[in-house]
Amino acid sequence: KRHLRKRKKKRWHIDYITEHFSIIQTIPIRTQEKLECEIAQSLKNIADEIENFGSSDCKCGSHLFYFEKNPLLLEKFQNLIINFRINQIEKCLENY
Repeated sequence: KRHLRKRKKKRWHIDYITEHFSIIQTIPIRTQEKLECEIAQSLKNIADEIENFGSSDCKCGSHLFYFEKNPLLLEKFQNLIINFRINQIEKCLENY
């Protein structure tokens, strides 16, 4: 939600670049686990990394990726998102 706000204290790289483009779509993956790096590792297999962006606090090459085409229309991207969403549900069910 924070990245979608217009008024905010600039703190992260993304806060600066969102001034220059509009966010078309967000895709929430709700979890109690921190999945940012795991998702980034999966994305680098299907998209181009923008090197050294948003990953200064981890060992990832980037947390920003470029798709030539709208990723929402790409089956590989759709499968990646579905996989992270479904796997999170399955992990929760394992605890019961």
